[in-house]
Amino acid sequence: MKKPLTAVLLILCACADMPTRGSGPFAGDMLLGASMERALITQSTLFPYHFQADAAELNELGRRDLLVLAAHLREHAGALSVRRGGATAELHEARVRAVLAALETAGVPRDAVALRDGLPGGDGTPSARIVEVLGRPLTLAGAGASSASQAGTPEIIK
Repeated sequence: MKKPLTAVLLILCACADMPTRGSGPFAGDMLLGASMERALITQSTLFPYHFQADAAELNELGRRDLLVLAAHLREHAGALSVRRGGATAELHEARVRAVLAALETAGVPRDAVALRDGLPGGDGTPSARIVEVLGRPLTLAGAGASSASQAGTPEIIK
């Protein structure tokens, strides 16, 4: 009987050393962090609020988000949008140069990123493709679904 009791005591001691909910990584915290990083990568956009007011310097949020994007761009070349917003052309150009410098410092090869001033996540799906997809039958699969539904001909609103 001593061996099971020893195992229980070891488990209890290990649990006592675990951090409390407010500190340290937990599954929910890690999942939230991964989801936020995925959203940043999908969006691939720096907005005017990522910079100091009326300046080309990234603020704390901008530096943090750019580090996430840089880590992705080191492994996967792609596009990054730096939105102009209400900035002057000169300020926007200075911001683009600052982003390029920060990416270079973070180890992103210059030819691995294309900078632009575009929509978050890219230009999206052309409307003709959306109409084509909506015109197809909807097939439900998994979790007990076994039927198909006809979406019908989509109405084009002018």
